[in-house]
Formats: sequence, C-alpha cells, structure tokens
Amino acid sequence: SREDRAQPCVTGSPRYAAPEQIEGGSASASADVYSLGICAFELITGKPPFRGETLTELFSQHVRAPVPRLPQCAGHWQGLIDALLAKDPARRPADAGAALQRFAALTGEIS
Repeated sequence: SREDRAQPCVTGSPRYAAPEQIEGGSASASADVYSLGICAFELITGKPPFRGETLTELFSQHVRAPVPRLPQCAGHWQGLIDALLAKDPARRPADAGAALQRFAALTGEIS
C-alpha cells in the first residue's frame, strides 16, 4: 500500500527493529540489545510483544507502545524485559555484555 511505501529503510526484520532504526537512525549495539529483548519476550510468552497488520502499525508499536506486561508466572523477568525494550537507547544495557550481566544478576549466576 501507499502507506507502507513511505516507511524508512530498515535493515533486518521489521519485527525486531529498534525505535531509533525506525526513526532513521543507524543500527548499533543498543539496537541489537532491543532485538534481543524482542527475542526474550517471544521465548517467555510465545508471541512477539509488538504486532501490526501493516508496517505502519508495527513501527508505531515499536516507537510508541509501552512494553507489554509478562504473565504473572514470568513477572520476575519484567524488569529485564523493560530494560532491553526501553524506547530510549540510553536506557537500555549498552551492549550484549551488559545485557548478559543483568541476566546473570537476575538468575544469580554472578554477583
């Protein structure tokens, strides 16, 4: 549709694109952390956190929608998911190593 043709060029799958990529920014370690957050949410719930019938709807979810709540039984992961899927890249773990540190601290793997 005409609406979808007006979207910015996004490298990779739109389902995993970070808000800053959707808004024309470049891919970065922080964008990779966002994509990791999408994967983690999917692993926990069996579905993606953001969905849309069109690219416009999907991109709008990535940029504006709050991070969905996890089921109560997985609530202990919510803080990590919120950090990984923060809309502002400065609020996310800086890179995969920092994300791993947060995960490990949550699971008691490292202190």
